[in-house]
Amino acid sequence: MINRMLHAGMLALKKGGIWNAG
Repeated sequence: MINRMLHAGMLALKKGGIWNAG
């Protein structure tokens, strides 16, 4: 559940940096 969100967030951070963080 939350594991997936954390994983997706990490991938997004590596892909676009911090465009989906805020």
